[in-house]
Amino acid sequence: MILDRLKIGTKILITFLLVGIVPLAVIGSVSVLKSSESLSEQSFEKLKIVQEIKKAQVREYYAGCLGDISVLSKNYALSEALNRFPMLFDEEGNVNMDGYDFYDTRYGESMKLAVQEYGYNDLLLIQANGRIVYSARKAPDLGKSVLEGPLAETHLGQVFSRGLEGVATTDFMPYSPADNQPIAFILAPISVVDNMTQETQVTGLVALKLDNGQLNSIATRREGMGETGESFLVARTGEGAVFRTDTRTGKAGEQAFFACLDDASAQESGAGTYTYKGEQQLVSFGKLGIDGLDWIMISKIDGHEAFASVRQLKTLIGVVVLFGVAAIVCVGFLIARSITRPINDIAAGMKDIADGEGDLTVRLNVKGRDELAELSHWFNTFINKVQEIIRLVSESAEKLNGSSTELAQISHVMSEGADEVSSKSGTASASSEEMSATMQSIAAATEQASANMSMVASAAEEMTVTISEISQHSDTSHTITREAVNQAGSAAAKMDTLGTAAQEISHVTEVITEISEKINLLSLNATIEAARAGEAGRGFAVVANEIKDLAGQTAGATQEIRSHIEGIQNSTAETAGEIGQITQVIDKVNGIVTTIAEAVKEQAVTTQEIAGNVAQASTGIQEVNENVAQSSLVSNSIADEISQINRISGETSASSTRVSNSAEALSGLATEVSELVGRFRV
Repeated sequence: MILDRLKIGTKILITFLLVGIVPLAVIGSVSVLKSSESLSEQSFEKLKIVQEIKKAQVREYYAGCLGDISVLSKNYALSEALNRFPMLFDEEGNVNMDGYDFYDTRYGESMKLAVQEYGYNDLLLIQANGRIVYSARKAPDLGKSVLEGPLAETHLGQVFSRGLEGVATTDFMPYSPADNQPIAFILAPISVVDNMTQETQVTGLVALKLDNGQLNSIATRREGMGETGESFLVARTGEGAVFRTDTRTGKAGEQAFFACLDDASAQESGAGTYTYKGEQQLVSFGKLGIDGLDWIMISKIDGHEAFASVRQLKTLIGVVVLFGVAAIVCVGFLIARSITRPINDIAAGMKDIADGEGDLTVRLNVKGRDELAELSHWFNTFINKVQEIIRLVSESAEKLNGSSTELAQISHVMSEGADEVSSKSGTASASSEEMSATMQSIAAATEQASANMSMVASAAEEMTVTISEISQHSDTSHTITREAVNQAGSAAAKMDTLGTAAQEISHVTEVITEISEKINLLSLNATIEAARAGEAGRGFAVVANEIKDLAGQTAGATQEIRSHIEGIQNSTAETAGEIGQITQVIDKVNGIVTTIAEAVKEQAVTTQEIAGNVAQASTGIQEVNENVAQSSLVSNSIADEISQINRISGETSASSTRVSNSAEALSGLATEVSELVGRFRV
């Protein structure tokens, strides 16, 4: 099959394209179709809503007009005016303007107000014989007869007879007194009741003259209809379809040509897509249903504008599809590459190993946690183990080659050494006896050294105890000196407080002195005043003298207190200075004691180290003593062993020859292994 010939990456890419593009294309097509239908329905619905709103507004306008004409026809003032105004006209239709103005002032104000308020072109009163006897705007048709002359051919003359029977309406048609502008009329009869017969008699009618200004205002409002959207009225006449309101392409009264007019004539309402002047248009139409008027309200919009959102949607979906295809291709390519790259790397590595020139240093790049990453991981693990095995085999081969060579050399040397050992074993036997005697002498000497080291250890321990006591005394001295420094500082602080208090007392004595001086001055003044008073002030003079004496005594006592306080202050200052010197001396003593304590501590440590070393030396000497004793025993057995060595050396010489032969065979095998391992790069 063709698929069997494709690579995995190509298969994955094709699968992604089929799985991604087909649904994307289907979804895009369906979305465009459904969205186009929905937007088209929305456009028609919007047109229909606008068309219905316009129809309702026109109907409301005409309903208002019919309501107005009904009210006016029943107005007593209009009936009275219709009786008065005909008297002002002669048989030729000429009017007495003075009388007309008089009656116009009396009856015409309400009619003019109706015309102005409701936006009518004019209001006419017409006699039953067809003569127009009143015009709110004094139009040119005033005084003319609608049954004779030019007006008889107008639509007003044609509908007059129906107006005498009831409310009648006309379509907009050219009206000659209005310069052939399109004018419509709504007529209603004016009736009076005969007092004699009680019969209703039609005396004339009221006619409202309408222009298409109001209809144009209603139809041409284009809010919410876009740039090309519009609504207009079309009337079906015997001469064809005619615009009743202005459009973007025509004016009211012009012939209208629309493909939808045939459908609009056959249906009450409808909508569709039509071609007008080569352009597609969306049209919604509906008949107004006003009696006497065959009018159709049409709302339309160019298809280009209506379906602009559809085109934008198609463009957007097309762009999305293109980007989706591009994304699918990129993702498919990346996924295919992420799958095939590890597989290709594994295949290349296995091929290199299979060809016998394997590079065992190559490793796959492990990314992610998927199955390929796991495969790459275990492939790397396998290659690691193979590389390690090959490396160990290579090292072992090298070691084996070197060991075999060295073994051959050793076997040769061993053979020669065995002969030499045999010759020297006799000499060794004599030497062993001499060594035994020497060992006994060494044992005696080590016992004496052990006793001396024990004495040194005892002395070191006594010295350690003495130094420890000195250290404790030094610590105590350090504590005492530190407390002395603290006490001296406290005394100095108290002396400062005492000096401050003495200074404050001195200020108080100064105040007392000032007070005694003032009292003395006052007593002097009192004495002077008593002297001036004569006999009457003698008693007061005695008191003043007493006060003066007390003030003097107070001043003396205060001066004595000041002298004592100055002495206290001087003594306090000297004491504070001496305490400061004492504090300095104690600080120096404290420093010396601290230095002694530190030195004693260092000596204690050194002494402890000496004691420990001495103990270790004593222990070592004891071990040496024991070893010497054992060596003495061993030296005795050496002589016995030497004789056995002499016998074994002969056997060793023979074995060395066999080892040499085996070493040569092992060297050849190591060389072969090295050649096999050399095919791999580790």
